[in-house]
Parts: sequence; C-alpha cells; structure tokens
Amino acid sequence: MGRNSQKRTGCSMTANDVCTLLTDSGASFPKLMSDDDVSKETGILVNTLWYIDGNTDTIQERARHASSVSPIPTRFARFEGYNDWKKKKMKKPQLSARNLEIQSEILFRMINRPYTQNWGDIKTDSEKLAVSLSTYATFLKSSCDKQQARQQQLYPPRLVVENVWIEHKAETQAPVKPEYAKLDVALAELDDYQTLFFDAEVHSDLTPHSRQLHRLP
Repeated sequence: MGRNSQKRTGCSMTANDVCTLLTDSGASFPKLMSDDDVSKETGILVNTLWYIDGNTDTIQERARHASSVSPIPTRFARFEGYNDWKKKKMKKPQLSARNLEIQSEILFRMINRPYTQNWGDIKTDSEKLAVSLSTYATFLKSSCDKQQARQQQLYPPRLVVENVWIEHKAETQAPVKPEYAKLDVALAELDDYQTLFFDAEVHSDLTPHSRQLHRLP
C-alpha cells in the first residue's frame, strides 16, 4: 500500500470515528444542511485531529509541565495512532506555530456556528481543543524566539553536559600573560577536580574582539 493510500485510509478511519463520536454524543447538524456541507463541517474537526496525530502526547506532556499550555480534552486525546508515521517509515510529524494557529482559528469559527449550541460537552471540549492548540502555538513561538536570542549572543550558551571534557596538561614555568591573570588566580584557588565555569567577562581582560581572535570559549 502506498503512502497516499495509507494517508487516505488513516484519514478515513479518523473521519469515521469522529462521526461516531458526534452521533453518540447527540451532536447534530440542521436537517436542511446538505450532506456536502455536513462533510465539510465535520472535516474541520477531522483535519485538526489528523494534523496533531503523532504529537498529542507531546502537547499533553508539555501541558503537565507548563501552566501556559492547556491540555487536549481526553475525548480528543484518544485520536492518536491513525497517522502511523513509524509504519510508513517517515519522520515524526512536526507541528508549526502558524499551522496550529490556523487550525485553532478554523475550529473556533466552527464552534461559534449556531448549530453547535446544542452540542453540549462536545462543544465545550472542542473549544478546549482549540485553546490547547492556540496555547501550544504560543509556547512554540516563545521557545523559538528565546532560542534565536541565545544564538545571537556573542557567546551562545551551551549545555555543559554536552560540551565538557577533561584534559591533563603538563605544568609549565612560562609566565602567565596579563590578559589571563584573572583566570590563573581563579584556577589556583580551586581544589583538585573542582569545576570552574569560564566567564569571559569575569576571567579575562580581553575585549570582545580580542576574545574572538584568541578563540576563547
């Protein structure tokens, strides 16, 4: 089965289960609404759930640790595994803040239609789903902005655990250069194997331009 066929099958299964959910919950559409219009309106919820499939657990986990992110309601969180990206041997789908905002806006517009007034809990949970996508989009944008700010620093911070190693150097009697005098004093005050986190502003008298030339961390 090709990838396009797998996508259609997964999407169809999502659509069938969404229709079952709406029917079982008593969420109905006006009798005068055509089948095509009903399909389009139902497709809004289907497309939203299909888009986040593969990342639902990620959003839920973030919501548990970040109060700014709202969780996905349980009835919608179970729509997971229809888009089986592992079986397709594809990379995990990536969510974008912009697409999340678009999905959230479309879902909000549907929820505010007059016919949803009798949807009860489905309407409430649909609103919560839209809020969840919107808050996660805001979280992604904030994280991206912070990352860009860190990368634009003269000396971008790096994780110590990923950038630490031990080198044994032979003692030398050569005089310490004046620009490294502060670093020499700081090192001399340490106990054996005690860590010094180098700060160019504290441990060096070099200017930013000179530090760049000397390639200090």
